[in-house]
Amino acid sequence: MSKAAKTVFGYSFYALALGGTLIVKPNFVLVTVGLPPTNEGIIRVAGMLFFLMGFIHLQTARKEVTALIQLGFYLRYAASVMMASFYFLDFIGTGILLLSAIDFVTATLTLLALRSEGQSLALS
Repeated sequence: MSKAAKTVFGYSFYALALGGTLIVKPNFVLVTVGLPPTNEGIIRVAGMLFFLMGFIHLQTARKEVTALIQLGFYLRYAASVMMASFYFLDFIGTGILLLSAIDFVTATLTLLALRSEGQSLALS
């Protein structure tokens, strides 16, 4: 497994864990990121989507799907910026900054790994 794939492999476990927690104990995550607890089912739907995204990342890493590895780091940077924006726009509490930082750090690790392997950063 390439270095870049290993970073995506690691990220997949974060996505699986966060998604699974949103499905089983959504209020734990909501309170952690500064939102009020809820009984709404939509948060579990979001958790399901994040959980399934974790499997996509897992297979992307295992199969060395370079195009998705490249796309993934751009999308994690975008997610990081959006989450930080939600905080700065006063939509959500400071806990979201932890999730934003995780996406930023893992995207950077993937970027550095791709560069060290001489991979193109262009989306093909």
